[in-house]
Amino acid sequence: MKKKITLIVIPIVIAFLVLIGVIAYINKKNAEVNFTIKERNWISANTKNRIDFEIINSFPIYSMDGTGVVFDFLKDFEIDTNLEFNKIAYNKEQSPSTDSLKIRILSSDTLLSEKDLLIAEDGYVLISKTNNRFDDISEIGQANIGVFTSDSGEASYYLKRATSVSYKQYDTITTMIEALTAGDINYIMIPQTMYLQEILSDQEYNINYYFTEMSKKIVLTLTDNNPQLNGIVKKYYEKWKKENYVDSYNSWYLKYYATVRKLNDKTKTDMISKSYTYGYVENLPYEKMINGKVEGIAAEYIGRLQ
Repeated sequence: MKKKITLIVIPIVIAFLVLIGVIAYINKKNAEVNFTIKERNWISANTKNRIDFEIINSFPIYSMDGTGVVFDFLKDFEIDTNLEFNKIAYNKEQSPSTDSLKIRILSSDTLLSEKDLLIAEDGYVLISKTNNRFDDISEIGQANIGVFTSDSGEASYYLKRATSVSYKQYDTITTMIEALTAGDINYIMIPQTMYLQEILSDQEYNINYYFTEMSKKIVLTLTDNNPQLNGIVKKYYEKWKKENYVDSYNSWYLKYYATVRKLNDKTKTDMISKSYTYGYVENLPYEKMINGKVEGIAAEYIGRLQ
């Protein structure tokens, strides 16, 4: 009889200790983020509810078929709070359809609301098949530039000092690339991260100019009707961005760069083994060689920092 009781009690004790450990871990993580008692209670009451989160799909580095910086953030959030997200994908040509948490892409002239948490800015670049680096936009000279129809107003404003250029408008990246390949235009003006695959896929493409003033904003937009959840997400995101964002970004950039450029293992190892210092430029992490020369994983992405 004693043996039977012991066999029953031991699993219960083990299960109880595991439960205590899980609760202690979650409370420790919640304390690290400095959640209020009310917020901790809300988290505990909602661990069995799936929270809708709309995520733009096929956006290089940030959200690529269930991987990327955004998914690293959500994974850590789920582990540290025990909350669970219902991840809903939508294409970058579309708009999110609900008032839930969401990742959005905003134009540079769109003002952020109090519900928009800035993740990064995706700067525009001037791309061509010639290796011309311009220090000032006025150096371009006579040229035809392809721009998206939706960007034509902003593009003409930021290119106004390039007095000899003309513009051709395109609705898709495919038609713009085709026009550049055919020689119908000399340059294309596009957001760099959003179309990183197209830029990296062709070894002949060169970045001729970086538009620091014109960019797409990648934002995490909070809900319209759940202030308690909004406060929890905002606190956690601000801490995560400070402590984890750069590592996540650089890891996914390397993987993406290596995949598109079809780098071998040795080349990838050489890139990783270099010594870098880290920081931010226009809200984007960069890697800068100790001697001041910009090289390495993110050099093509950020451009000239010297």
